[in-house]
Amino acid sequence: MCSLKRLQDCQLYFVEYVNNMLIKSLKVDRNNIYCHPNLVKLHLRQGTKQISLMLTMKQAGNQICLLPIEMPSLETIKSEQIFSYSVFTSLPYSACSQLKNDSFILEPDLSFIDTTFSDIIYFINSKLTSRKWDILQFWINENGNLVAIRQFVIHYPEKGTLINTVQFNPFIVHLDMKRSVLYILNRLQRNLLYQCSFDLLFRSSSFPLQWLQMDEIRHPSNAWLESFSIDDQLMLFTELSNRVESKVTSVVYITNLRTQNSIRLILQLDFATDIGLLKKGTYEELSKRNIPAFGNRIYTLNF
Repeated sequence: MCSLKRLQDCQLYFVEYVNNMLIKSLKVDRNNIYCHPNLVKLHLRQGTKQISLMLTMKQAGNQICLLPIEMPSLETIKSEQIFSYSVFTSLPYSACSQLKNDSFILEPDLSFIDTTFSDIIYFINSKLTSRKWDILQFWINENGNLVAIRQFVIHYPEKGTLINTVQFNPFIVHLDMKRSVLYILNRLQRNLLYQCSFDLLFRSSSFPLQWLQMDEIRHPSNAWLESFSIDDQLMLFTELSNRVESKVTSVVYITNLRTQNSIRLILQLDFATDIGLLKKGTYEELSKRNIPAFGNRIYTLNF
């Protein structure tokens, strides 16, 4: 199992789980918050017998910028040292797109990649006014820009009190790419919704969202669940506390979703970081898949 992480100063680092303590040795520019976790999201992306990364960054004016990033080899990640590099100088080469419809707000934390086509991405509207999710499907064209092609409306499940706000900001999503399962997590109530991403979009009436209650943990009252990542039954998640940039603390936990009371703290850091989880077997399987591009088979949506 390896961890893929991103720091507030736009460093990416890759390390095997057993060597996670090496992260403490990283030098972080705490004055650089251009890649703060609440502004960006790092996606795993499939292609033709290869996987890569894509940095999704929020900009002013309802803009989203995309930066493709090469994925290091498994041999590089499997070394007993931490592998890290900065993408800060590459940010000017990002491709940026603006959605002028201010009734639909784009947030990286509410985006997920398609598992059938390599150039399709989805965003859930963070600006909600009723008990439904508005989801936009975008084509990533040859220049890296977003082209809206389809809109979906998914109704909230009635169970529980997961949805209690007109804003979607308390929520974040993660796609288990190997199994094509989309997870939706309430940052405040720690409830998980999950479903096959295809069924959620195209057959939601026949395949409703499923519920999963996370184990409770003791944490500071000002803790904010910043990110999470799931590969099969394993889940890593990161909380930020003391969210003043000079005093920020990141606390990383691991849990087995099939085992009750399995949450344990594995790492505490004095800088802001996002986190990803990828099993070696998943890396190898995704690297063998042949995921085509949707390309010119799309039509545009006036939105």
